[in-house]
Amino acid sequence: MTDTSTNFECRQDNVTFVLVRPNYLGNIGSTARAMKNFGLSNLTLVSPPNNYKDAEARMMAVGAFDLLKSARVCDSFPESIAEASLIYGTTSGRQRAQTLLTIQEAAAEAAEASQHNRVAFLFGDEKNGLGNEELAVCHRLVHIPTNPTFSALNIAQAVCIVGYELTRNNAFGTVMRNTPPKYTRRELPTVKEENEFFTLLEEFLLKTEFLRTFSREVVLNDLRRLYQRMNPNKRELDLVRGALRKANRSIPTPEK
Repeated sequence: MTDTSTNFECRQDNVTFVLVRPNYLGNIGSTARAMKNFGLSNLTLVSPPNNYKDAEARMMAVGAFDLLKSARVCDSFPESIAEASLIYGTTSGRQRAQTLLTIQEAAAEAAEASQHNRVAFLFGDEKNGLGNEELAVCHRLVHIPTNPTFSALNIAQAVCIVGYELTRNNAFGTVMRNTPPKYTRRELPTVKEENEFFTLLEEFLLKTEFLRTFSREVVLNDLRRLYQRMNPNKRELDLVRGALRKANRSIPTPEK
């Protein structure tokens, strides 16, 4: 039997950790420290507290304040993920619209994808986690198994676990996958390019009067799930976008 085992080291420079609406300075600082432990340096903060670099954050970021100072700050969630090609959302498991990956499965896949693509791991706020709209744009949902009677992990603890699983191959040379690679030499479209595709698709469906007001959101969400299962590469999506642009130019807008 042919050995299809692969051994991908994570490209840390192609991985971003995104904290969405973090509330506590200590968690932000601890996240920076945990990331630096595993050679990860791309930190993005979405709507953090104005004083996110103050004393408490500095104290918890011992040895990693440089990472905290260089963190990218975004006012909006879409801005934070626009240039990424593969988005992993962390969840407690209550979200069932998508199949949940274990952290080991997600880390192995992300390490492979990072060879040629930008990968982002999302972590929600301390109280509510990621919202439904944020989870909807994730290509994968990731669950870290915990005690079901006390399942909520501290953000920095979750970051530490993800960082370890993501980069363990770099340090220990462990074989992480026993299936042929999916992402090697594949360039994926960015989230920005995906959003442009869905804008064109929605325009097409409106012009052909396929969409109805009462079901518009449901249909578009279902089509996004279908798209994510198809997993097209950048060239494939560019072809479909080009076809939709031409179709939209040739179809008149229906009269109201």
